[in-house]
Amino acid sequence: MISQWIDLTELGSNPWVLPIYTAINQAVGRGATTPLSSKNNALGLHLTTRLNILPRVLTRLSQGLRSIEAQAHQTFQNANRSAPNAPGVALTVSHDTKYLVIADVQSLLTELNTAHELIRKFALALHAHAGHPLAPNARILPSLPAAQRRPEDGVWLRKLDRDRNFVAHEGTLYLAIDISNPASWDFFLRKSNTRQFRRPADYCHLADLRIIVSGFDRWKARLQTHLVDLFNAL
Repeated sequence: MISQWIDLTELGSNPWVLPIYTAINQAVGRGATTPLSSKNNALGLHLTTRLNILPRVLTRLSQGLRSIEAQAHQTFQNANRSAPNAPGVALTVSHDTKYLVIADVQSLLTELNTAHELIRKFALALHAHAGHPLAPNARILPSLPAAQRRPEDGVWLRKLDRDRNFVAHEGTLYLAIDISNPASWDFFLRKSNTRQFRRPADYCHLADLRIIVSGFDRWKARLQTHLVDLFNAL
């Protein structure tokens, strides 16, 4: 049993829920709705903690990737070049940094997936609180007009589900460097020892992670606006 403890300060927290809470409190003041339940307030705290974790993971991941890329550029020789029918000699980099990068990628996928689920659960609870309940699997946001759509809007969640499900239920990623464009190296994470990377399902490219993060951020911003408008209209 814990009888005494020390709480830690919470400063600079992610503000995503604050405009939503402001709109709810204003609606309460107008007599248009009731205060949120303790359960829904707790859900807001949980998702905020997840949103606080994400930028820290991204920062540490970026630092690790920059470190490995610098090491690779310093020691790369043509013998290290691999191709489908011509295996090369594996390049040595800091193992600690490499495994921290792998851990951070897998953590990023998990945190994004969980944050998406918590935010969606929060949004459904607020819809019900506002008197506009939705089915659990219902689309919360309307489709964007064609002129406002970006390529990531239609694919980020599918990519996230695919890669997060792999690390959660099927296997572990392993880091490699894509040198297909000699002028611009990039990273990818292998899902097996295959030497054929024709199918996106066989690997997770850093470009895919950028699409996932960008798509999640756009979806989150749109949903915040939607929830604020929902309570402003009461």
